[in-house]
Amino acid sequence: MEEGWELCILVEDLQLNRRIRVRGDTHLGGVMLKLIESIEVRMDWSDHAIWWPDENRWLLKTRRTLDQIGVQSDSRLEFHRMHNVTKVQLPDLQELEMTINYSQSVFGVVVGLCRELGIRHPEELSLRRPLHLLMASSAGSNGTLGSRFGSFRRSNRKSADKPELSNGGSGSGNFNPLMPRQFSETSRTSSSPRTPSSLGPPEASPTSFNSLRFQRDELASLANSPWIPLQTALLEKGVIRSKSLANLSAASEAWFDSSRSLMEQGVRPNSNELNSLQLRYKFHVFYDLNVKYDSVRINQIYEQTKWSLLSEELESTEEEALLLAALQLQIYLQADLPASPHAESPVSKSGSVLLDEADSKAKQASPSVDASGSNDDEIDAALAELEASLMSDNFLTLASPARLSSVPEEQPEKSKPVKQQQSLDKMPELAGYLKFLKPRKSTLRGYRRKYFVLGETTLEMYSDQARNRLEEVFNLRSAEVNANVSTTTQKFGIHLFVSDAGSQELDAPMQELLLRCEGKDQYAEWIAGITLVASGKTLASRSAFEAELSATLAQMELQTPKPQQRSRERNGQPSIDFDPENFLAQRHLKARKQSWLREQILIRLDNVRDRGLLDAKLDYIRICQRLPMYGVAHFLVQCTVGPQPERPAVVSFSDFKREKTAGKVELIGVASNRLMRLDSSTGQVIGAWRLEEICSWTINWELLSVQVRLARPPHELLLVPQPHDVARSASRLGLCKTLVEFLGGAAFLRLRQSDKSQRLDEQRFHQLTGTRDEAASR
Repeated sequence: MEEGWELCILVEDLQLNRRIRVRGDTHLGGVMLKLIESIEVRMDWSDHAIWWPDENRWLLKTRRTLDQIGVQSDSRLEFHRMHNVTKVQLPDLQELEMTINYSQSVFGVVVGLCRELGIRHPEELSLRRPLHLLMASSAGSNGTLGSRFGSFRRSNRKSADKPELSNGGSGSGNFNPLMPRQFSETSRTSSSPRTPSSLGPPEASPTSFNSLRFQRDELASLANSPWIPLQTALLEKGVIRSKSLANLSAASEAWFDSSRSLMEQGVRPNSNELNSLQLRYKFHVFYDLNVKYDSVRINQIYEQTKWSLLSEELESTEEEALLLAALQLQIYLQADLPASPHAESPVSKSGSVLLDEADSKAKQASPSVDASGSNDDEIDAALAELEASLMSDNFLTLASPARLSSVPEEQPEKSKPVKQQQSLDKMPELAGYLKFLKPRKSTLRGYRRKYFVLGETTLEMYSDQARNRLEEVFNLRSAEVNANVSTTTQKFGIHLFVSDAGSQELDAPMQELLLRCEGKDQYAEWIAGITLVASGKTLASRSAFEAELSATLAQMELQTPKPQQRSRERNGQPSIDFDPENFLAQRHLKARKQSWLREQILIRLDNVRDRGLLDAKLDYIRICQRLPMYGVAHFLVQCTVGPQPERPAVVSFSDFKREKTAGKVELIGVASNRLMRLDSSTGQVIGAWRLEEICSWTINWELLSVQVRLARPPHELLLVPQPHDVARSASRLGLCKTLVEFLGGAAFLRLRQSDKSQRLDEQRFHQLTGTRDEAASR
């Protein structure tokens, strides 16, 4: 009698059950060999592995025995294909059919997708479920989304009596947001899902994704996305327009765990329930944006930011929205012009070298390559090209705002607020008269003129310039700084929310301050200094202050309308007719007439006429990065303060219920540099801690909560995420992991160095974004 026992395995490709005789000391590779021999079907089985449904994990370590893994005779195993073709929606809403490894971690899957698409720095992206499918499943299980979340303004299907979007009049469905006479009537709408190979073969990529030689010629349709109308995006592409800030917390449930595979998170290949995956930028800290190598990456960031604004996920003032709409219109106009390689404007005002000129210099500096094309000549040519690129100052990053507009570099000496340091022990300061108001206390009294001094971490208020009587001191550490500017009415204000550093109470509100400046120059100086201090820096950093000041003046220059330009002929260019609904959020459309909005957008279009395609996209990204809530992930949590007492071994039901309802349900926001508490109804910040003030974070797997330790009061926060379906503990566990992943991901991105040849450290990423090594335990 043969020793061992029978093990049942389902062959997924053939839908056949096979029983093979194994023993406890049989290794996993031997099990697969016996299974293939029993099937007697000649095919390539190298891309298959064993999946254990009961344990919800892959068995990939082929040298481990069945006893070591824990497989017994009653275990049901499946023999699955690891790589499968899946539809992936990119940030620009294009859908591609791509091959995904379902046994690999989501982090590794994203790295592979970005390699194929030609996108550098894949650590900034991740995969998520389609949000409209997640909301539909939650509504189906509960019958309603609940009063806590309200409703989403989105139709899941196109109305039968609603005509197709068209401005051609023929009912063909072709759509164009504007119809200038020099453009053809061919619509730039998206097509059916394609494979990357149909877009053109990419060049061979280097060994490191951070290399400057990564894919010189990106895929054209990914670097210049087809036009998609807003209504089409809302009806067919899964874009959702939410009514309240609490709705934004639903998007946090859609992200996949980066440390686990898709199969382990319930995603099956060729599943009808989940027809596509969404590839999105998860961490909005963009490292080393280069116009020469990152045209695809810049375009995808721009497209995701654009849809965030149009779907009202990201808020902006009216003047900011009009400027962004003008840039979006300029991008569309530039995209329809005949493209020449690297035909962009100068990278900075100080350097007048164009990218194509840099290429010509690189060719002159590089040695000639003979017909044999030796490897040494290729390396020398690449080094010469890299040297020419660096010497010509064509390396563009978001940290250098000098490219934003034509603001003169040299400012008058009197406009520079940072005083020259008289001694090494004296910190530079910014001082001057400002109008001051506390809305909650002195609304009836109006603004008062006070003398303010901005120091290292504080804002001091005096009655006069003599500084004889100090009236109040505001600690700007972790303060929220919002602009309150209207260039048309010449109103220049700064809206501050300042926390009380000594408060131990979680419900202690932040102080609200309004500062009003006398002119544009004074406003730019003060908001640059206050923003610098609130971010953890000081005025001693002269270069950082000058960069912030230059960016502020540049944006104000672009926002300032110039009506006299509208009365002149536009250099022979035809008039542009477009629909503002495709360029502005709904709340701005309701506040003004479309004719007025169209005119204001065209006025601001004159300020950005000189922008090339990539320059306009970079300006769009930079302006959005200055918005207060850009890149903030929202979580609805139950929050309690202070160290938690030890739980007894036996807890009564009443004590357990009291413990679960002790905290207050509120909204938490995680940004790239801070953790915030938000008012769920107004979005106002009621508490903030910089990333440097967060000591540690851990997940309590028993209570399904996240414990955050802080360097200042209240010193400890206990956050219990509240998912849509509160009955699903797995959803709450996933939200805990997502919250920790946002905190750890922000810390990981801040650890990146300026060395362009550094490799992606996946192990460090998982160490910062997870609280236990699940792979090692298996």
